[in-house]
Amino acid sequence: MCSRNQFVASMVVMAGLLSLAAAMPHQATKFEPLTIQEQGSFAVGGTVAKTSGTYDNNKPTTEAQNFHGDHLYAFYQDPKPLPIVMLHGAYQSGRSWETTSDGREGFQTMFLRRHFPVYIVDQPRRGRAGNSTVAATVQPAPFDQFFRSVTPNTGPYDAGVISDAMAALFAKTGSGILFSHSQAGGPGWLTAIKSENVEGIAALEPGSGFIFPEGELPDEMPSAAGTLRPEAGFYSAVDTGMNAATKSHSRSVACISKRPADIIPPGGFS
Repeated sequence: MCSRNQFVASMVVMAGLLSLAAAMPHQATKFEPLTIQEQGSFAVGGTVAKTSGTYDNNKPTTEAQNFHGDHLYAFYQDPKPLPIVMLHGAYQSGRSWETTSDGREGFQTMFLRRHFPVYIVDQPRRGRAGNSTVAATVQPAPFDQFFRSVTPNTGPYDAGVISDAMAALFAKTGSGILFSHSQAGGPGWLTAIKSENVEGIAALEPGSGFIFPEGELPDEMPSAAGTLRPEAGFYSAVDTGMNAATKSHSRSVACISKRPADIIPPGGFS
């Protein structure tokens, strides 16, 4: 259960983010040059499936083969301590943090301009992390201009798989701040439960997997997207492998009920 101090800390985080956004320079039509020291990408987390049998290099088959899947893809720029890690929402990829639908700079570049190291994630079974260890069928669908940014799931959505990979990412990066959007809300909170390196979460328009203390689960709620149910309750140290020190580790959480693109006004921040 959140204490009053934790609630106040959450409000401080939200106020700080909005103040930071307000302090960002006005975005001109032509973007100013941006210099960074380093950028790159890698895969982390996931599992390796192995088939039985004997491998024959002259007659290769599926026998004795390895399949790597359920990892995430991370693209980083200017890696330094305490990065901001951005996890996208449903049907999206890391692309949703890069540029707004109408072509303005997204959070990735805006925070880089404020000298924050940034990691952009494609969650397991999505986008550039499409290798799934569980089969799925991808169906074609009509897209308009906005939905051209949609990328399908290549395997079943699984908050546990996503948060496992995210925890592996934070194990690699060290302490950082997590930005989550929409469907990433649930995996984001699970990541913080599994990794003490998550120092704070800014949850933009969170829409899944709300975490509640034991015995305090709310009733189900109807919504346009279907019935909303509490997907997770109390996680014990045994459930998550956390020790007592990790469970007492203080985190700050801010929930903002707007999409990332909606927070950025058409003329930028002045």
